[in-house]
Amino acid sequence: MTVLQALQAEVQYSNTNILEKILLDLSLEPTDTYTADMAADVEIATAHLLRRAARMPEFSEGSLRIKWDAAQCNAEADRLFAKNGITDQYSGPVIDGTPKW
Repeated sequence: MTVLQALQAEVQYSNTNILEKILLDLSLEPTDTYTADMAADVEIATAHLLRRAARMPEFSEGSLRIKWDAAQCNAEADRLFAKNGITDQYSGPVIDGTPKW
């Protein structure tokens, strides 16, 4: 099993372009053989993918409908980040209305 396949097994997501980008951004080679030592890295990659999935719009075509539950994706991502010691995950800019000047 490759690292890419391990990530796919975690989330049952098939867009390999996004999966490979997330792995490469985390300095993981998608074609490397997966080992148990890589479990934490794959969990972190899974958390990043879930964050991305939470932002995806609903897709429907004919009777096919795909929708990711944003709250559930974010909750699971938070859990995986915390499990792996990542507590200060960037969630976007904070806008407080204070002028920059």
